[in-house]
Amino acid sequence: MKRWREDRREIDRRAFLKTAGAVGAVAAAQRYPHLGVAWGASKVSGETPEERAINGAKALKKKVDLNIAIWGQYYNGKMRELAEEFKEKTGIGIGTAVDIAIFQMPQRVMAEAVARGKAFDIVHVSAAMIPTLANAGFLQPLNKFMERGGMIYRSVGPAVQQTHYHGENYGFVTDGNILATALRKDLFENPEERKRFEDKHGKPLKWPETWDDYFELAKFFTRPPDLYGVSDLRSRKWSAPIWFLMMLYANGGFPFADDMTPTLYNDAGRKAMEWYVSARPSSAKEISIWGTTQNIPFVAGGGAFMWTYWTGAFGVANRADSKTTGRWMYGVVPGSRASGRLIKRSISEPVVSLVINRRGQNPEAAYWLSQYWSTPKHSADIVADPKLQFHDAWAPEHMTDERIVKKYTSQGIEATEKCLEITTPPILLPGFLEFHDYLDKNLADAFVGTISGDEALKKTEGEWRDLIKRVGAKVLTKDLANYKAAFPKIDLPTKA
Repeated sequence: MKRWREDRREIDRRAFLKTAGAVGAVAAAQRYPHLGVAWGASKVSGETPEERAINGAKALKKKVDLNIAIWGQYYNGKMRELAEEFKEKTGIGIGTAVDIAIFQMPQRVMAEAVARGKAFDIVHVSAAMIPTLANAGFLQPLNKFMERGGMIYRSVGPAVQQTHYHGENYGFVTDGNILATALRKDLFENPEERKRFEDKHGKPLKWPETWDDYFELAKFFTRPPDLYGVSDLRSRKWSAPIWFLMMLYANGGFPFADDMTPTLYNDAGRKAMEWYVSARPSSAKEISIWGTTQNIPFVAGGGAFMWTYWTGAFGVANRADSKTTGRWMYGVVPGSRASGRLIKRSISEPVVSLVINRRGQNPEAAYWLSQYWSTPKHSADIVADPKLQFHDAWAPEHMTDERIVKKYTSQGIEATEKCLEITTPPILLPGFLEFHDYLDKNLADAFVGTISGDEALKKTEGEWRDLIKRVGAKVLTKDLANYKAAFPKIDLPTKA
């Protein structure tokens, strides 16, 4: 794929924000007609949601080659096999799969929405884009299709709430992307290391309950050039703000007041910033420019003692070809006592989801294929795919599937389940990409020391205030309830 010019992206972003602001907070399901989609009153027959997806597609009596925008790392495996299987049974399948990397997907689908494009029938994109895309009239609402197809759609914890917007579901998760914590068991349980830690700190070496504990461990185990204490992403354009946000949430913070006034420069935000930059002296010097493609091999090769990361990566570090196979222990992310009680917050982003273009050639055909991919049975097949590691577990059925447990290890799947119970969203509002990008840039500058942490927080608040004016404070204020609905209602995992 050709790279998009930066000036083109900026034009698209401004146009998109103007569109979002004009549409307002009314859900697209109410604001736009469904372009001739015949819902039908009757439910589709079939004993399972897979059978009902097949029968719903057959009832269309059409052969349809759908176009999907999806990163090849997600599609070149079980998803492709299931699409081919569905086409054999129904005549509906994928004609063209356009390979777009997941962190470039939001800009591309945003441009399609602004242009009212029909190039893609299905898009595989972060659920954080759903409020923006729904307001722009790009997305096909799914509730009535789901009712007809008897679709079963649920997650451990509130992760799937990210695909809902004002009571309507607009997508199906395929990749839960939950963060959990892993550390080197061989070092953590080493008697000499434990004695050295206790002699130095006057307390036993324990699993990090708070982020203060976490960075204390990171500092202790930093022994360059062979070993660094921590290896969590801090690079621009690689979703690094999610590490800051989960720390902010654990402190009892939230990015906005009820009137959409930004609320980063306060005790919760400053403490989160302190932790965020604390990773620097305990990390490889290249961490400020690394993405997953550099970080996972580094950690699997023995370069770090600890990381808080997407759980799918733990399976890579534990593969037979990894230098650290069998040396890891997994658990719940650290938390904070800043609010007066211990609160732990993980985060899920990008919650990569299938969404449907309402202007596509046949939204109903696109829906039935999406349902076929997303049932409890087939979503487990996708997560369990032995060839790929990119679809992370998220549904209750995934936590007991023997194939997935083997892939993650029993301790890894337990950590995944616990962290899903306390997962949080990114900035789940129209204009997500812009909110995220301003925060991303300023965090990156603070991490390398170009600006101070306080300056980064104040600068982000100022840029957010301008953005809020452009999108519309009234629009965003109404959407805060939707954002908050994607949060857990508990402080700690129930099994902790």
